[in-house]
Amino acid sequence: MKEHGTNRLLDEFIGEIREKASDWPELLEIFENCYQNTLNTTVHQMADGTTHVITGDIPAMWLRDSAAQLRPYIFPAKKNRELQEIIAGLVRRQFFYICIDGYANAFNEEPNGACWEKDDPDQNPWVWERKFEVDSLCYPVQLAWLLWKNTGCVSQFDDNFQKGAKRILEIFRTEQYHEERSLYRFQRTGSYFQDTLSREGKGALVKSGTGLIWSGFRPSDDACTYGYLIPSNMFAVVILGYLEEIEREYWKDTQMEMETRTLREQVYEAVEKEGKTRTEEFGMIYAYETDGWEMNDIVGIPEEKNGICVDTEGNELTVQKADGIQYVHVTDIPAMGHKVILFKEGELPKKNIAFAVNGKNIETPFYSISLNDYGQITRLYDKEQEREVLAQGERGNVLQMFEDKPIDNDAWDIDIFYQQKMREITELTSFEVTQCGPLRLVIHMGWKYMNTVIGQDMILYSTDRRIDFKTDVDFHERQQLLKAAFCVDIRSTYATYDIQYGNVRRPNHWNTSWDQARFESVGHRFADLSERDYGVALLNDCKYGYDVKDNVMRISLLRSGLQPDHIQDVGRHEFTYSLLPHKGDFVEGKVVETAYRLNNPADVVKGADRNSDSFFTLDNSQVEVDAVKRSEDGKYLVVRFHDFAGSRQKVCVSPTFAYQAWAESDLMERPTEDFRNDAVKLELHPYEIKTVLFQIQK
Repeated sequence: MKEHGTNRLLDEFIGEIREKASDWPELLEIFENCYQNTLNTTVHQMADGTTHVITGDIPAMWLRDSAAQLRPYIFPAKKNRELQEIIAGLVRRQFFYICIDGYANAFNEEPNGACWEKDDPDQNPWVWERKFEVDSLCYPVQLAWLLWKNTGCVSQFDDNFQKGAKRILEIFRTEQYHEERSLYRFQRTGSYFQDTLSREGKGALVKSGTGLIWSGFRPSDDACTYGYLIPSNMFAVVILGYLEEIEREYWKDTQMEMETRTLREQVYEAVEKEGKTRTEEFGMIYAYETDGWEMNDIVGIPEEKNGICVDTEGNELTVQKADGIQYVHVTDIPAMGHKVILFKEGELPKKNIAFAVNGKNIETPFYSISLNDYGQITRLYDKEQEREVLAQGERGNVLQMFEDKPIDNDAWDIDIFYQQKMREITELTSFEVTQCGPLRLVIHMGWKYMNTVIGQDMILYSTDRRIDFKTDVDFHERQQLLKAAFCVDIRSTYATYDIQYGNVRRPNHWNTSWDQARFESVGHRFADLSERDYGVALLNDCKYGYDVKDNVMRISLLRSGLQPDHIQDVGRHEFTYSLLPHKGDFVEGKVVETAYRLNNPADVVKGADRNSDSFFTLDNSQVEVDAVKRSEDGKYLVVRFHDFAGSRQKVCVSPTFAYQAWAESDLMERPTEDFRNDAVKLELHPYEIKTVLFQIQK
């Protein structure tokens, strides 16, 4: 290793600058000192011909910083072969490091284990710091391309360059699906919250499959709030274009060229689609960060006329008309905001039908479904996850009627011996496809049981994995209990039930008397039975009783006792329950979000356009808003939220309304701290409820 003096290397170039900048001697002095200082104090040529560049007084080399430090020397390198080799040596060393660990941002000169902090998980001894930054993988490619294009130098393109380039593509593709595919984690204990990643090191939660590349950290070294850093994704588009040219012109590698071009086009399209936001002052602009999460829903607009629906940008939305309703798929509805859609009268556009029905066999974008002659599901195959949802030889949506004669409290109790007498409802009186289009498939079924008539619409969607069972029952039984059962192919020892401000787990076995006593459990919006990588949730919009035994999930729908009212619950009932097969557990499978949409679908209101921004946003999708209200004393705006995942969370509240100051409070809305004016950033313990008070500007 040797240090480079600069006079010999830069004499000619600095001489040219002196002639052109002679009228600014002070500026010239600063320029000369800076230009020489970098080569004198930070650039080390290694014995293997590579170049190690430290950052300031820190004895480590950052991929981004080192490229930025030597990029200005490309100009004098046009006439100086030795400078070319110094820069080419840096590129070779950068790609040597990328081959060691493509997620690291800074490296040691030797594998001595030196580091900024002892982070979790342990890092390679070559690695100084392992903060994943998309731009850190962009700078070396940019430097290699600029050196090639400006000087003709190609010595930077060694075997490690090609290996490293393939590794960059692999990482970028993985981080397009960060939630499902990435193994990257980073936790720094004892640090401030922006110096580590949330969710036990996994970082900001994002929507996968948007085409954007997830980044753990910004170039400023602080953690990304929303995960998709738009400027870094823009940079990735540019350098992928550079890499595409390198693969085509220098390496003659058509496979790598094609893979690079495909990825570049994906990221570019995603930036254009997902990376923009509308502002009142400047109109449509590029966002700084996004997470890809906004509400998507199918809404029904009463409209007898034919026509199309468009958003304010003129983008045509997918529409399906049925029974005087225009069903419209609306995407990217802001949280606590709205999106404007416009109806234009005209011919209804022809859209491809997303479903196929052959007798009682059904194909949807998500599932293959078979029904028997009783209207029960005999097969439910998940196409995305390539697995059967129901246990072999078992059935789903089996309507069961039980004798219900509890010893005490006829209207309140369910005794465990009710299960001894059960009849299946099998008298199917009707089966009809009532809607089939680009958005929805609706199959209407009817049953007769003694004095009771049941009508049900099984609704399947092209844009949602949820399967709805919209049910209308004219109930005329006494001391009988109606349930719907699904025997699923899931092996677990517990089920998860939604409750207010969180959830509870209950065993799905009867190993002890305590377990047996909990044969019926409450679930406000859902019950979920999951293995580690797959699960099934049973959702409801107004029915809160469940029993989950082994792999059989049942929801209690109706019952009618004799005391204290002999005709209680007799008559007409309308309700919806839904089945949601999903990847992962209830958190990864977005069960809470889906159950929320079932209970709180997007409203359609006719009116004039107004600002559609979110009233406020949270940067953590595992934190649920519970209340937005005026405080009881009328002084503040109250925002209350909680963690529903059962883990520690960090959350930033970003209001779009004007406020003077904020403070945390207790549940009685009494401030627990002085009001302040900084960013609203909080930490939550598992299932903790937080209440924030805002002083509103008058």
